[in-house]
Amino acid sequence: NTENDPYVLQSLHQMATTQLRKKADHVYTENARYYGEIDYSHNVVMDTLNGVGKYGSRPVDYRVEIIANTIRYQIMHVFALAQMEVVREKCVAKNIDGLDGARHGWDHVAALLIGSLEGTQEGGSLDLEDGQLSWNLANKRSFQFNTM
Repeated sequence: NTENDPYVLQSLHQMATTQLRKKADHVYTENARYYGEIDYSHNVVMDTLNGVGKYGSRPVDYRVEIIANTIRYQIMHVFALAQMEVVREKCVAKNIDGLDGARHGWDHVAALLIGSLEGTQEGGSLDLEDGQLSWNLANKRSFQFNTM
């Protein structure tokens, strides 16, 4: 980041360990209680990368899936829920416009939930199975359960 850069970059480590996760109270609290630790998703990723813990002795392809899905469906999901609460609070405070306003915040939340929808047309891909994060999971399950 530079002084003239209006964007804030966030690492997966920051998303997985920030106190902001507490704003996603119902999901974060239940997961922390289930795993018995507050940085549960960060620790799953790091332990699996380091070949220790619950998944450390599993084959590499299995560990890759554990890491990718923990990032997609725990770290990113909980962080997106927390960001939704931040944006909701901005709406209540009538902080709507500007880079710190709710409009920009909702775009940020959408990016966290959808990921990338590449494509040659404006608006991205028309492929409903495109995207990387919760959006893609929802689309996969809708086809699986024939609800699309």
